[in-house]
Amino acid sequence: TPLFIKTGSVIVLTQHAQNTESQSLQNVSYNLYPSRDCDYSSCLYEDDTKTVGYKNGEYRKTAFRFRWDNSAKTYEFFIDKSEGVFDGCDSFSERNAIVKFYLLNEKVGDVFINGEKVKKPDLKKTSDVLAFDTEENDLETFSFSFKQDVRESYRIVFHLI
Repeated sequence: TPLFIKTGSVIVLTQHAQNTESQSLQNVSYNLYPSRDCDYSSCLYEDDTKTVGYKNGEYRKTAFRFRWDNSAKTYEFFIDKSEGVFDGCDSFSERNAIVKFYLLNEKVGDVFINGEKVKKPDLKKTSDVLAFDTEENDLETFSFSFKQDVRESYRIVFHLI
């Protein structure tokens, strides 16, 4: 079944799991589908997956935004520091994050995370656009990974060439 994704969207994926109790958000992939015509914002929600503690405010939310900056000619992806807490083994402070930037007739030059340049990986072209644990997709993809401290904010800037 095809899944149609609106340009300008961000889809957060994690590894396959049979249920939410066996799911961990310690490894995530932020899949960015650029558009110069819209801004996108949402949040990643986490709780202990075992109790009803979320009803008492025991959860964590991480807001994120993706936008085109016309004056700088860059795409910007902001990941805010997480808000809220909960107990349990999934209440980690650092996650492994992959950022995948799906290129639609554009080429990425330099990329910076909080002002530090990211080593530019090779562009990849494959056949499965949404698989979390494969390198394959239909489009050219610029991707890199980093350690995301959930107590910190991140500004990722994609300069185009």
